[in-house]
Amino acid sequence: SAPTLPPSFQPRPDAFWVVRQQHLFGSEELSREARAIAQLAPGAYIGLSAEAAAAWQPGQPLTINLDGRAFQAPLRIIAGLAPGLAMVPAGFAVFDGAALPAWCRIQAADAGGGR
Repeated sequence: SAPTLPPSFQPRPDAFWVVRQQHLFGSEELSREARAIAQLAPGAYIGLSAEAAAAWQPGQPLTINLDGRAFQAPLRIIAGLAPGLAMVPAGFAVFDGAALPAWCRIQAADAGGGR
């Protein structure tokens, strides 16, 4: 029988589908050990589309709540990212233990509101 396609992505009003983003520099564990390469790696961040991040400021600390744990990093606007999606860089200690991809709530680190 012919393979079936999975359903198309549908954003949720109360959560983001958070995925890891691989980066040329920094996502692989040993690449952060070499000073010259580590300088080219992005810092930890939570990436959202400009539309999804409208309530926050770039660089503002945000928190991802997942399985009873909170992961915190600054907001980065990612052009072209679909609404309902969020990205975090792969290989960064701040996100160790995060079982991603997953549906997660994101909120300002200093407030209880969010989605």
